[in-house]
Amino acid sequence: MARVHPFQSNFTAGELSPRLEGQIDFKKYFNGCSVLENMSVYPHGGAVRRGGSYHVAEVKDSADTGRLIPFEFNVTQAYVLEFGDQYIRFYKDNGQILSGGSAYEVASPYLDSELFELHFAQSADVMYICHSNHAPRKLSRTGHTSWTLATPTFTWAGTSPWDATNGYPRTVSFYEQRLFFAGTSANPQTIWGSQTADYENFDQGTGLDDQSMEYAIATNRVNVIRWLQPSRDLIVGTAGGEFKIGRPSGEPLTPSNIMITQQTTYGSWTAPPIQVGSSILFVQRARRKLREFGYNFQNDAYIAPDMTLLSEHITEGYLQDAEYQQEPDSIVWACTADGKLLSMTYERPEDVVAWSRHSIGGADSKVESVTVITTATSDQVWLLISRTIGGVTKKYVEYLDPEINVDSGLTGTVSGASATISGLSHLEGETVKVVVNGAVFPDQVVNGGAVTPSIPDSWGNVNVEVGLSYTSTLKTMRAEVGSQAGKAQGRKKRWNEVQVRLLNSTGVTINGDSMSFRTSADAMDEGLGLFSGDVKVTNLGWDRDGYIEVKQEQPLPMTILGIHGTLNTVD
Repeated sequence: MARVHPFQSNFTAGELSPRLEGQIDFKKYFNGCSVLENMSVYPHGGAVRRGGSYHVAEVKDSADTGRLIPFEFNVTQAYVLEFGDQYIRFYKDNGQILSGGSAYEVASPYLDSELFELHFAQSADVMYICHSNHAPRKLSRTGHTSWTLATPTFTWAGTSPWDATNGYPRTVSFYEQRLFFAGTSANPQTIWGSQTADYENFDQGTGLDDQSMEYAIATNRVNVIRWLQPSRDLIVGTAGGEFKIGRPSGEPLTPSNIMITQQTTYGSWTAPPIQVGSSILFVQRARRKLREFGYNFQNDAYIAPDMTLLSEHITEGYLQDAEYQQEPDSIVWACTADGKLLSMTYERPEDVVAWSRHSIGGADSKVESVTVITTATSDQVWLLISRTIGGVTKKYVEYLDPEINVDSGLTGTVSGASATISGLSHLEGETVKVVVNGAVFPDQVVNGGAVTPSIPDSWGNVNVEVGLSYTSTLKTMRAEVGSQAGKAQGRKKRWNEVQVRLLNSTGVTINGDSMSFRTSADAMDEGLGLFSGDVKVTNLGWDRDGYIEVKQEQPLPMTILGIHGTLNTVD
C-alpha cells in the first residue's frame, strides 16, 4: 500500500474535456476539474461560486426572441438595450427606464429572427446599427428617456450601392477617424470607408488622403464579410478566413495605400468579435470554437489559437452570444443556442484559460443573451433568461450580483415575525430560498407575489434575500499520484482524509458529507460568519477513481482555494 499527500493548489485549467480523462502526463490535467458548474476561476487559481442573478423586469413579449446590447457613454452613463421584435427598451442603474409609469421604448425595424445578426459601433452618444435586410440605422441618445432611431442620409458621388435590391451592409466599425461598412448581398467582399472625421460622407472625390475609400477583397473564392474589428490593424472576419487592412508602417490609412492580406483561414461566424487587450476573440464558422486572434511578433504575423481546445465539450450547444467582463476579474461570458451560460476566465500572461458551465435556477431555464456594461467600480453582467413559471414561459432581464446566492432574486429589509416579503410576482407559485441576516430559512412557496417566513420578533429589522436555488459543484479529475507499482489509474484507492481550503465560505459538502460550521458559541439570531481555513472529512471509502466533489447546495457563498489530503493506493 502506498500513502501519498497530494495538493491541488489551483484550478486554472477549468472544466476539462472528457477526452482528457486519460491524459495524466499532461500538466494541465492537475489544474483542471471534471465538473466546474456555477463557479468561476479566479486568475489567482481559486474557484468561487458565481453570484446569483438579480431580477429586473420581464421582456415586452416572452413569446419572442430577445437580445441585450450595451450602450456606454462613460462609466456613469452605461445602458443595457433590450432588442425585441421591432422595439428597443432601456435599462440603467440596475433598473428599467420608465416613462409615465411604463417601460420606455422606441420602435425599430428589426424582427426577432434578425436580432443575433445585428452589428453595431458606437461613438459617444451615437450608435450605428447594421443588418443585411435593412438600411443602416443611427441610434442617438440625448437623455435617459430621449432616444431616436433614424436612417442616416449618406453622401455618395453617384448612386448608393446599398438598397433593397443589392442588400445593405452586414457589419460596421470605427477605425482611424473613419466609419467603415462592409458586406452587402451584391458585394459580399466589399468594404466602404467614410471620409476622415465625416462619418456619413462616402464621396470618393479625387482620391485625396482624407476622402472615402472602397475596396473589395480579392480571393480565390467568395468570402462573405461577417465582422470588422479595430485593433493594431482593422481586422476583417469572413466566412472563409481572417484578413487585416494594413498600410505602410507609420502612415495613416488612405485610399491610395490600403493593403488587405489574409492572415488565417479558420472562417468566422456572424457573432460580433470581442476585443480583449490587443487580442480579438471570435467565434469560428462552425460555432464550436472561440479563437484568439492576435499579432505574434516572433512570426511577424497574426495567429488564432483555439481557446476551447481543452474544453471542446463546453460549446456543444453552439455559441450564440458573448461579451467580456474586465473587472473585477477577466472573464468572457457566453451563451449557447440551447441556452447554456458559459464563462472563461482569461488571463493569457499567466496562462489561465479556464472554462466553466452555469445552470441558472428555475424550471427549463435558458440564457438567451448576455452582455456587459461598465460601472464606476466593476463590470456588470446582464442576462436575458427564459424560464417556465406556473406552466408558462417567462423571459426576464436580470444581472449577476456577487452579493446574493439565489437566481431571479430580490433583496430588501423587513421587520418582525409577521413581516411579508413582497414584489415576487415574477416567481408566483415557485418554491424559493429565503436568507435572513445570512441565515438560511425554510423554503417558501410564493403566493400572491409574496412569502412570509417566520422571523422572530426579537430580530427587529433584518436583511432578506429571496430567489430560486442553484447548486455549485467542483469535482476534481481522477486522482493520479504514484503507487508503488507506478501509476494509480484503475487501482483501488481511498482518501484517508480530505481537506478543502476555503475562503469566506459556509455550508459546503465534501463527497456528500455536510461540513459543520456552527458552534455552541454562535448566536442563533443571525447567520454564521464566513469561514476561512481548512475543513476536513475522513475515511471516504475505497474506489478506483479517487474523485473529490465539493458542493454548495445552500444559498450561501463558497470559495475553494485548494484541496489536499492523504490518499492510500493498493497495488
